[in-house]
Amino acid sequence: MKKWFTIAVIACTAAASANYSTSKKAAVILDNFNTGQVSPKLEARQDYPKYDSSMRTLENFIINPLGPVQRRPGTRYVATVKTGTPRIIPFEYSTDDVYAIEMGDEYMRFYRNGAQILAGGGGTYEIVSPFDSSELSSVRYAQSGNLMYLVDGNDVPQILTRTAHNAWTIGNIAQEGGPFLNENETETSTIAASAVTGTGVTLTATSGPFDSDHVGALWQISHIVEANDIDGRFWTSGDSNSATISVMEDQTYTVTTGGDWYGTFNIERSYDAGSTWQNVKSFAARGNTNVLYNGVEAYDDALYRVTMRDQLVTGHMVRHGEGECDYTLATDSFTRNGIVSITAVADANSATATVITDLASTDATWRWSEGMWSGYRGWPKTVAFHQQRAVYGGSDSYPTVLWWSQTGSDGYDDFLTGTLDTDAFWVDLTGMNPIRWILSGDYLLIGTSGSVGRYGKQGMPITPTTPGWVEQSDHGSAEIQAVVAGDTVLYVERNARKIREFGYNLQYDRYTTPDLTVLSEEITDPNVLELAFQTQPYPILWCLLGDGDIAALCYYRGEAVVGWSQQNTDGDFKSVATMPGSGTTPAGDTWTEDEVWTVATRDVNGTDYTFIEQFTPVEWGSDSNDCWFLDSALSTSGDLGGGSSVFTGLSHLAGETVTVYADANCIGTAVVSGAGAITLAGTYTNVTAGLPYTSKFETLPLRLSPSIPLARISDFKIMAVNADLYETGYLKYALSKDAALTTADFGTDFVSNTIDFSRFVMPYGTREKYTVYIESAQPAPLTVRALISEAEYYPPR
Repeated sequence: MKKWFTIAVIACTAAASANYSTSKKAAVILDNFNTGQVSPKLEARQDYPKYDSSMRTLENFIINPLGPVQRRPGTRYVATVKTGTPRIIPFEYSTDDVYAIEMGDEYMRFYRNGAQILAGGGGTYEIVSPFDSSELSSVRYAQSGNLMYLVDGNDVPQILTRTAHNAWTIGNIAQEGGPFLNENETETSTIAASAVTGTGVTLTATSGPFDSDHVGALWQISHIVEANDIDGRFWTSGDSNSATISVMEDQTYTVTTGGDWYGTFNIERSYDAGSTWQNVKSFAARGNTNVLYNGVEAYDDALYRVTMRDQLVTGHMVRHGEGECDYTLATDSFTRNGIVSITAVADANSATATVITDLASTDATWRWSEGMWSGYRGWPKTVAFHQQRAVYGGSDSYPTVLWWSQTGSDGYDDFLTGTLDTDAFWVDLTGMNPIRWILSGDYLLIGTSGSVGRYGKQGMPITPTTPGWVEQSDHGSAEIQAVVAGDTVLYVERNARKIREFGYNLQYDRYTTPDLTVLSEEITDPNVLELAFQTQPYPILWCLLGDGDIAALCYYRGEAVVGWSQQNTDGDFKSVATMPGSGTTPAGDTWTEDEVWTVATRDVNGTDYTFIEQFTPVEWGSDSNDCWFLDSALSTSGDLGGGSSVFTGLSHLAGETVTVYADANCIGTAVVSGAGAITLAGTYTNVTAGLPYTSKFETLPLRLSPSIPLARISDFKIMAVNADLYETGYLKYALSKDAALTTADFGTDFVSNTIDFSRFVMPYGTREKYTVYIESAQPAPLTVRALISEAEYYPPR
């Protein structure tokens, strides 16, 4: 039995050997990594066109659209927040004048040129804000010059105004003219005011319309103003004045004359109760040239009169009944829409108000309209500026409504509706899906929970009578502000996981919404909280995640580059914002890239702190002392004091162990004293100290060219990897993240900006899936341009 078994084994081995040739060599070339980290579900798709540019892991790396990947820059500590966990938002007056705003629990602090703005007499400059900590994530904002409008759905829309670096104010918009609900139709439900103008006016109702949450809301109280007229005759030489008549704002009037008169007939008005008069219209006549004039008082309530100047009446005219001028000044009946702002509510039938637009009467009237915005009905949740209008969208009671102000910057707060092209109006979008965001582009672009679409017509101004809403896709949006990215919009889908592009597609002649996370569906786990888009030096979408990490998307639409990487830190990122690079840093460096700011929470020696930090430039220059690969760090070129071997200024990391980069070398760690100082073993000139982070890079399983046949996976080995590196100081490598790592320390050679191929010989052995794994936790640069793996394989005979 044993004999026959041995013969069988020998026979099988011989047969197997007969099917295979001697080994051959091949190269596996990876020279582009801009697809970034992809889903593990793609690993078996070696036929996929982007397979070789995809990564299993790309952590704390930034993707260059050209193909390389490089360590993300570290962050520079700027300040410790006042309290809690604030949000960071940008304020961009111009690309040369930008600010970062720390928006916290009922306060705001301000930053410029990488530093916190101080008050005139010293100390941190801050203002009181109406937004508490529970509302910060809901705040949406839009900017026009020195004004930023902010809404959150819970508070009156706010205007943040900058007049100097340390002179900011925030307050309620000066809401005018509405918007209002449809007028009450129940004639037994009336409201009477104790006065037609002034403050502290008492409103008395009959049907209990008031609620304590109406404080701050506008109400419209309307009366019908009856027609009125004055008439008389001018029939004397010289000048004559008529009696006066009240003409209210927007009221029309008619002036007529009769007779055969000589002189100058005038229509005049007064806005100061008759103290001074303005001429509205003059008519000069010699003989039977009579007047028929129709006018409207467009500015304010006024007194009107007619006058005759230099009238000629002779005795002969008197004897023959000639030369008289008979006149009539008549006002037309109209509805006067008075507006009040509720300041207090005593009970359901009694409120106190300030009159915004004078009422016509104190009489009780059933013609009243409740404001659409209030604590009772809800305040707007989104805001944008589009075609010289302020546009607000959605509230708790009216989630699908868009409100458009009157045109012009002086009309941003006026919502008096009408039919003129310049008038305010509001529209209710079709469907029941709440508005999530609005952005201005060629159209007003709108995201709702159930769809995205556009409002307006190409090349046409939006008016109360132009057509509007056109749905483009049923991929709805999460309640997260979308961002403009070049000529497209990027937004978070309703599930808070997918990032979609919303842009015009020439092929389909419509806006489409492709999924940018389709290859990397796990990258946004557990959910997205905020978006910020950076334009320079590379177009990057920063997606703040619910677990405190950031998913970064290299997005270059023109070159079809869509690549994801993960960003994490020793702690959690809590907010992120981008703005144009402007000015210089405290170290004296000129910003040529967009600024990226973050709020980060960190455990420092057992205590949690929250810091405002700024990412340093991706392109750090040619001086090796300027590279910055530590988080919450400071350097001697900015904030570290002292010198030689003792450096001070790290009080925010007191008691913590920090990593030190000194004179272009990674020199190890140091413990920060309670006074914020570190003591180094040697003497150094240029020092950066902060918290380390680990960058991880791993390819998908390597593959031979599809033209190379293999009968078994085990017939394929990787013997060595040749790495094309750029500005690299240090790394560790292996064939798989689970293998033992080998160190490659280049010292300061990276200063030359060019490193020849570095050949990494791999431990002998075979595995079913080879990957190239590289990592670094040292404060030195690392850029991978290409990997050329030396493979040995046994093709079938």
